[in-house]
Amino acid sequence: MTWFVAGASLFATWLDRRRIRAYFSIWFLTSVTWAVLDFTHRLPAQVRLMVVRPGGAVRGWVAWGRSATDA
Repeated sequence: MTWFVAGASLFATWLDRRRIRAYFSIWFLTSVTWAVLDFTHRLPAQVRLMVVRPGGAVRGWVAWGRSATDA
């Protein structure tokens, strides 16, 4: 499972470099998945980080949506 999530995370980074908005949904899903995986491996600092990161994905999705409609 971790290899799949790692691959999806790298794919999201590839999408981000090409300014493809779907990046944010993949970022959100992989961050949530990492939080669950980190929790099961008892890595509390990583869990905290991965719980905060999806908020950035949501904020980015909304901001990119607004800039696309403003243009």
